[in-house]
Amino acid sequence: MHRGRLDEGLEWLGRAIDTIPDDPLAVANLRMNRSLVAMQRGQLAAATADLEAAVAAYVERHGDPVEVAEARHNLGYTALLGGDLVRAMREKWARRVPSSRPPPPPTPRSAASTWPKRCGRRAW
Repeated sequence: MHRGRLDEGLEWLGRAIDTIPDDPLAVANLRMNRSLVAMQRGQLAAATADLEAAVAAYVERHGDPVEVAEARHNLGYTALLGGDLVRAMREKWARRVPSSRPPPPPTPRSAASTWPKRCGRRAW
């Protein structure tokens, strides 16, 4: 990917996925890698499809929770690249909280009113 051979990378990753369909976790790992190449090429729909398939495989096959979280994080990033801030936040939240609970409602205070305290600075 860093050498700019994205077309070749997509081809080889696709071949590998087709070669080992009986190993869902290995295919999920390959899909994670292929999604990164797709993101680099601006093919966000393809990246999203690979990431959604990877999440499903990790969850279905009881993959490592870290792998699930990484795939959800990448889904959020892909949504952000596509301009879907709501989905990006939803995916990022799902990555952090292992349940299906929605994020808590925002507090009445604005972020600006808490900024000095969070940053260790005094409000003048």
